Order: sequence, then structure tokens, then C-alpha cells
Amino acid sequence: MLIATGDVVATIAPLTISLPGGAPANLVSGSPTNFNVTITPGSETLVPGSAHLFYSYDGGAFQSVPLSPSGGDNYVATLPAALCDDTPRFYVTAAGNLGASVSSPPGAPANFYQAMVGTMSVRFTDNFQTNQLWTVSDTPSGGGAFTGTWQRGVPVAGATAAPTTDADGSGQCYLTDNSSPTADIDNGLTTLASPAINITGLTTAEMSYARWYSNSTGAAPQADTLHVHVSDNNGLSWVLLETVGPTTSSPNPEVSGGWFTKTYSLNGVIAFTNQFRVRFSADDAATQSFVEAAIDAVVVRGLECDDPVITPPAAPTGVSASNGEDCANITINWNSVVDATDYEVWRNTTDDSGSATSLQIGIAGQSYDDNTAAYGSTYYYWVKACNAGGCSPFSLSDSGDISLTGDFTGDGLIDGADVHGFADAHLAFPAL
Repeated sequence: MLIATGDVVATIAPLTISLPGGAPANLVSGSPTNFNVTITPGSETLVPGSAHLFYSYDGGAFQSVPLSPSGGDNYVATLPAALCDDTPRFYVTAAGNLGASVSSPPGAPANFYQAMVGTMSVRFTDNFQTNQLWTVSDTPSGGGAFTGTWQRGVPVAGATAAPTTDADGSGQCYLTDNSSPTADIDNGLTTLASPAINITGLTTAEMSYARWYSNSTGAAPQADTLHVHVSDNNGLSWVLLETVGPTTSSPNPEVSGGWFTKTYSLNGVIAFTNQFRVRFSADDAATQSFVEAAIDAVVVRGLECDDPVITPPAAPTGVSASNGEDCANITINWNSVVDATDYEVWRNTTDDSGSATSLQIGIAGQSYDDNTAAYGSTYYYWVKACNAGGCSPFSLSDSGDISLTGDFTGDGLIDGADVHGFADAHLAFPAL
């Protein structure tokens, strides 16, 4: 619908879907996740029952569940319980009374929200207000006195190319040669390395840090670099994570100072061990220029996920096999078991579950017809209840058979009249 307002033409949306608390980004393994949805009428009103949540956890087709009304234009969407290996995708739709269909996000199902399964675990954080055992190593290059080693402290005032405050306002950071406003790196390399950090048990991991780097003033501007490496074996070997510089046309061209916060995924970069380390290396080994580096607000975090332990259900009770009620099948019935998702039926010609064979698995209900039983034989039956955690022990057994005894006429009596009923059954089942 279009509404003219002076020289402005406004479009009234048929319906508006909003998520007041946002779409959930992380789901706890094994637990449903609720989030709030508001559907506001516009040029159309909501068709009752049309508000749905669509979800897919395995990359396959989307499944739908209705939203639950929570008063007025508000609803609750419930994502089913997910497991650690799932890759949840989801969106919300609603229909207007004049035929409009709207979604959140717009353009669904091509567009959708994504979530990760697990809880965020911060494994290391350092704003450098205390000593957390970082180590400094230096490699002079010759040709002059080496200066510029990494130092932890409050930045000095009036520095030429170094920061005058830390990145996060806490006070201290690590920076190169903090002794005077003009002191910087000269004639070598200085490296700052973290202590070992335990990132085992994470399903995803990332590291963030604030960095300052300046190589753009002095006799040889934009000739030097800052390198960031990571290790999963306590520094025995290193993998390059980031190179800053040397020029403004480099992939990371922030070489004229200023604090920049960077976040890098560690997935596929290193193994998630208890010997993770990061190091920052800055040098001024060529013709001397003002080279300054600083690091602050280092955080290592990731998703931690443990699927809940699912206990197998209890053994079924009330197992009953039919005796002569049917001339073609033996019907086995049992009671429903809490937490069972399906059942198995086992059979033997003796009352011994140890040598029984599986007759049918994946039974959804509490009844099964054994149409492979032979007339004149007695069979023993057991039932197991199953779920994602496994199957129960065997139930108590019950025996059943196909016999001539039965109400073949259907009059509620077993008497001489059933002879004719059995004869009819024999025509249908000659093996009897």
C-alpha cells in the first residue's frame, strides 16, 4: 500500500516481523531454545495460525512449527533441542489476510539466521594490568645499538609514533621501548609471547586483540612489518596469523598508528591443545625509521559443547503375545515406556533370551504382528525400548502361537459353530 504525504510517498508494509531480543546466536546442547517474535499488522492483518518457525539442523529441508501466542502481537518461537554437531538454520514467516507473505530475515528461505551449538568459554583474557607471564625475546641485527624491547606499562606522554594511552582505558598495555617519547625499535627484532593457554575441548576458537603499529615516519618509512604468529605446541613451531605492513597497500595497511581491534578464527589454523600460544614480533632492521608497536586487550575464547548423556529407557512391561486369536499372526503388545523413541521385538522357540533373534527394530508403537510364525509352533517374545542413548534390557517373556482355537464365527463364543469358521479360514490359509 502507498500513502502520499506531501511530496513523499511512503510504503506501508503488510506485516512487520521483529525479534525483540534478536535471533539466538548460540544454542545449549540438548535443550530447546525460546526467542520472542513480534508480528505487527500494517496494511494487512495476520492470518490466524500462519505464524511459523522454520528450522533445519543438518543442512536439509526446513521443518516448520507454529509460533506460540504470548499476548497481543507477541509470540514465542521454540527451536528444538540441538546437539553439538548440528548446524542450525532458521527463519520466521507470517501471512497477511490479503495474501502477503513476510519473513524474518527478509528473503527467506534463501536468507536465514544461523546459530552455533554450545556455550562461549573465555580461556584467556589480559588487559596487562597484572603480570600474566608473557615473555620478551630480542634479536639484534647488528649495525648499531639495539633498542625497542617490549615493555608493560602506561604509555609515556608525547610519544612520536607510539600510543599515549592504552586501547581499553584500563591503564597499561605492552608497547615497544616505553622509556621516552622518541624511543623506538632500532637495529633488530623484539618478540612478545604469551604463556601457554588451554583451548582443549572447544569446538570453535577465536582470538582478539587490540594492536597499534606505526612504521610511516623517519628515514625509511613503510619498510618494516609487525607479525602475529600462533602455536599449538608451546612454541616449538609457529603459524603466521597476521602481517601488518609494510605499506598502506598491504593486506593489513594500518601502519600509521591508531588502535585497531582484530578478531581471528583459529579453526583450521592450529590444533586445539593446552599449549596454545601467540606472539607479536616487530622489527626495524633496515635503514632506521620510527617503528612503534603496542598490544592490549588480548582475549582467547571459543564454543564449548558437550552433548547431554542420554540414558537408555527401562525395559517394557506388560508384554503379551496372542494365543490362537488369529489364524495368520501372533500379535505382541506391551506398555509404553517413558523416554523411549522406538522398540525392538525379539523371538525364540525356547524361553531363552540369550539365543533370541531380532524380529523387528524401529517400531514406533506398542504393538507388532508376527506374520512369519508357523502354525503349530510356540514362540517366546521379548521387547526392548530404545532411544538415542541405546536400548533397554529384555522385557519379561511371553509365549504365543497360531492354533485352531478361536472364535472364527465372531459370535463371542468358541463352540461347534466355529468349525465352519475354521473351514473358511483354512480356504484362505491352506497351510492350516
